[in-house]
Amino acid sequence: MDLKTSPLYKINQLLWELDASFAEYGNTSGQPRSIRKILYAILSEGTSCSLQRVIFATGMSKQTIHSALHKMEDDGYLYFEALDAKSKLVCLTERGIQLAQETAGRMMKTEQMAFEDWSKEDLENLMALLRKYITSFQAAAKKNM
Repeated sequence: MDLKTSPLYKINQLLWELDASFAEYGNTSGQPRSIRKILYAILSEGTSCSLQRVIFATGMSKQTIHSALHKMEDDGYLYFEALDAKSKLVCLTERGIQLAQETAGRMMKTEQMAFEDWSKEDLENLMALLRKYITSFQAAAKKNM
């Protein structure tokens, strides 16, 4: 099978296009992508969330996340609270909430607008197919390790 006509190639092209669209739109905020992704992760949970959730939701390396978080802390956008001996909560300051609403909040609103004319059935189908792909990929990854 020709790779360029395979479903995998076409799916990856769509995912790359979506990622590029997010990046292009997000670049208008003037904030680095790492900071935008962290703000999005926190704002999707409210005004604070666990460090583990930030790591999971952003998909970035721990080194990149820690570097961005400490810059954000130094700039007065967030602070840390201990959840327990091993876990931290990442909390937005008032200044951080404002930045999050201007960046991640704007992105979330745009995403919601993109789905406004989708039917409930279309949204449920998309979520079901994404869940099916994730489950299938995880099973294949286990077999291929």
